[in-house]
Amino acid sequence: MRGALAATIVWIAVVPAVLAAQRVHGTLRDSASSLPLNGAVVSVVDSAGATTSRTVADGSGAFSLPLNPSAARLHIIRIGYVPRDISLSSDRAGGDVVVMASLNRIPPVLSTVQISSSELCPGSTDRGAAFQVWEQARAGLLATVVTRQTNPADVAALVFQRYVGARDAVITRQSTGSLGGHTSRPFTAAAKPEEFAALGYLAEDSSGVRTYNAPDEEVLLDESFAATHCFHLQPPDSAHVGQFGLAFTPAPGRDTIVDVSGVVWMDAAAPALRAIDFRYTNLEPAAVAAGVGGHVEFRSVGNGASFIDWWNLRLPVLSRAMLHAPVGPQPVETRRRRERADYRVDQLIESGGELLSARWKDGTTWHAQNSGVSGVITQRDTRAPVPFGIVSLAGTADSVMADAQGHFELAPVPPGHYTLEVRDTTLSAYLPGRVAKSRVTISRDSLTTVAPTLQSSAELILAICKDQHTHGTEAVILGHLAASDLRGVEVHATWGTIATPSDAGAISMVTQGSTVDDKGHFVICAGGREQAVHLQIARAGVAADTTVITNQSLLTLVDWSPRAAAPARPKPPEITEFEAPAPDRFSALVARATDTPPQQPRAIATRPRRR
Repeated sequence: MRGALAATIVWIAVVPAVLAAQRVHGTLRDSASSLPLNGAVVSVVDSAGATTSRTVADGSGAFSLPLNPSAARLHIIRIGYVPRDISLSSDRAGGDVVVMASLNRIPPVLSTVQISSSELCPGSTDRGAAFQVWEQARAGLLATVVTRQTNPADVAALVFQRYVGARDAVITRQSTGSLGGHTSRPFTAAAKPEEFAALGYLAEDSSGVRTYNAPDEEVLLDESFAATHCFHLQPPDSAHVGQFGLAFTPAPGRDTIVDVSGVVWMDAAAPALRAIDFRYTNLEPAAVAAGVGGHVEFRSVGNGASFIDWWNLRLPVLSRAMLHAPVGPQPVETRRRRERADYRVDQLIESGGELLSARWKDGTTWHAQNSGVSGVITQRDTRAPVPFGIVSLAGTADSVMADAQGHFELAPVPPGHYTLEVRDTTLSAYLPGRVAKSRVTISRDSLTTVAPTLQSSAELILAICKDQHTHGTEAVILGHLAASDLRGVEVHATWGTIATPSDAGAISMVTQGSTVDDKGHFVICAGGREQAVHLQIARAGVAADTTVITNQSLLTLVDWSPRAAAPARPKPPEITEFEAPAPDRFSALVARATDTPPQQPRAIATRPRRR
């Protein structure tokens, strides 16, 4: 230990004051490498032990703090290093003080984690590995608090509130918003640390309405938290490779209130605070099984700033499983929460946010990597791209249109489990849109790649007309009625067909009906190609008919605007034909038909087909 202390160099010099108030300036370095040491919290402490000012060393290890006459020492703490105290001379002669100091790095902790399982509880005198790691965690938390106070950044953040399924964790409803401005606490504890220590983290009124409170950094830093929790080292798991953890649990005797237990995770190679996971204790078994609690993640940048870049609080919506309907007034529930096995979690409410970007006054910037989903929409049968499809996440307002090659990217999106919906609106005027749904998991700092497929128009039409023996050799009319109050009206289609192969000159008439849906869509299946088809509507107050000629391909698209008309002298229907862009590689004819008064279906002369 003496050798380590000897490696620390402290130089205090008095220089002429250049500012109105006396200050202490300095630079911190790593004792082994002599490289500048950023991110250390430097505090001025008076003779009574009170902190009068504090800051965080910047990217070059430099710091500057005001001095008052009672300043007695500097206290320097950084995660991964031995804390230092440097005395300040009481005779400063009105000049600024310059301090040059080196800090000693503590030994790697991972090896200690693997061999030690001792627990540090209130009243313990053990100053072993668990105590040292707790001090390191406190140093990381303190750096975050001081950065926010002394070097706030201009930030942009995405915040959210959502409901997720209790069993599958799939998001059913989510609302998001944007925040901007200076760095602030993502969430603030609703009470003082000593109140949590005495009463716990849950308040419940007489009607059963609950308020869950989350511990913020200042609660975790308070001595009352250490006085009510035990600590032990937590080895890394598959989700925390290269990290070490400090687990905390309520001290014995706190099983009558809702407390918190969890783990503080830190990097091993480059000491830094990475995350805090916590769970509420003494809740109903269903709530405990659902992982009710919170998760907070931390970042640090080259200028020494530490900040929270992701936070999420997960709370239960509980109901009681009743085997029989209660009769009369019900007694107040007196069983302890952890004994209520007949309660279930119907769904979970999550609220949180993600920092998207930050910029500090020294010009340092940080940007989060996009979290979201991307891919290419293709047809299921041909794998050809589907252009201009609409991609959305169920239960959210997040949506985007694919480009002409079917490519899309939806970001930023809060991480979570979603239902991805892909819609093709190519024939939306004539058919319900083609929709494909799939589950997708969006992770932090990455774009999840998916490959959604949609039915082709041919597949969709054949599915709709499967009972009409349409196998791709007949014609199908997709129609849209541009008229109000036609829901439930039937469109009757009539066309001629050869009676029998032996009597090629005989024509028989075929009639088919189609009910108009609430969007004005109707479908006529199994007509003939390049054939005149007579369409007719008859209902009180509305009487119209028209004739269309089907296209050479499978689909013929018809926009029809029937209107009320009094019977009049029959006249031949007027037909206008033009070629429209082909959906899904099928050419299509759109007939813009003008109405004629109702008339009886008539035989249409056709030439016998050559055999």
